[in-house]
Amino acid sequence: MSWGRSHSAHGWRFWARPAPRRLPPIRVRARRAAALFPSRRTFDEGGGYYDSGYVQPLDFFGDGTRIPLIAVSPYAKGGHISHDYTDHVSILKFIERNWGLAPVTTRSRDNFPNPVVNEDNPYVPLNTPAIGDLFDLFDFPAG
Repeated sequence: MSWGRSHSAHGWRFWARPAPRRLPPIRVRARRAAALFPSRRTFDEGGGYYDSGYVQPLDFFGDGTRIPLIAVSPYAKGGHISHDYTDHVSILKFIERNWGLAPVTTRSRDNFPNPVVNEDNPYVPLNTPAIGDLFDLFDFPAG
């Protein structure tokens, strides 16, 4: 530890003050940052932008809540909304299918089949447990 000059942008006087006197500038900066993002939405499984649709009992740990996925690619189908049941493992299934690779292990979720659904209820696979491979989001050229 160096007792010489502080390398902090605030200098040693900032840290020598009691904590309550340091907090107002931090609160002001937080309010300014919040003004830039008025929606304050997060995109995660723990309480962000999601819905409470059907969740498959895939394995001992289960599956989380559904979250949106936006595919950005020159091959993405514009305006297409997929109702396939997908998971984080769907990205792995996509890579395996696209490049002809074998599943990671015989026990992993990427071994589950792609969902087969009834048109009346496209959210619940008939062949549960099943996870999609995201191929319905893209329109790849033949060849």
